Amino acid sequence: MIDSSWDEERQHLFLRRCYVATMVQAGYDQKTTTYMVFGPPGRRPLVVTALRAAAQFCAGTARPGLKAEVLPATIAPHCWCAWSATFWRAVQAKVQRKPSRLKPPPIHWVYGPGRLRNPRTVNIFTHWPDGDLTRWLAPLRTQASRQAEQIFSLYSSELAAYGWERRDDLVRFRAKHLGWYVRYEQLIELAQVELKQMQDAANKLIETGSWVWG
Repeated sequence: MIDSSWDEERQHLFLRRCYVATMVQAGYDQKTTTYMVFGPPGRRPLVVTALRAAAQFCAGTARPGLKAEVLPATIAPHCWCAWSATFWRAVQAKVQRKPSRLKPPPIHWVYGPGRLRNPRTVNIFTHWPDGDLTRWLAPLRTQASRQAEQIFSLYSSELAAYGWERRDDLVRFRAKHLGWYVRYEQLIELAQVELKQMQDAANKLIETGSWVWG
């Protein structure tokens, strides 16, 4: 979480790392995302202004235009970034036939003062069903686990639509979709590995006092 006692440099570094981690988690290219934040694009005055606004918003020290009682005292920037990525992808899908998986939403848009101070935008964020405002839950839903959920959902839907009268019908149905079973198990194992890697990385960061997930 953002600590209001941190100096500005540490707050901004924390916000940059939150952004990168979340966008990579959302499926965007890591090299592109890192360059956008720590390369020349991330040093523009527009980005610095956005980081200042985000630090105040997340730490609860300044939220102009917003009612204090509708928001927690502190907000996890990871959750704001994750929601912003979801929102950006939905908007881009309406504009482009195939939104880019390489380039994420600009950091000065994600942390843009206009969005942070817009009651309607913040209201949508507070009602987002996939996140907890005070901590980031996204690592529990890795890309592999999402794909596994999709396979399971497809299998369940088709099974419900197919129906069967005898056990032999069910056996044949499952044999037909054996590839789904194999892929599902592979994805579950991959998700477990990814979660362990993320937890190990988080533990190392915590040990150095750099930052934590939320």
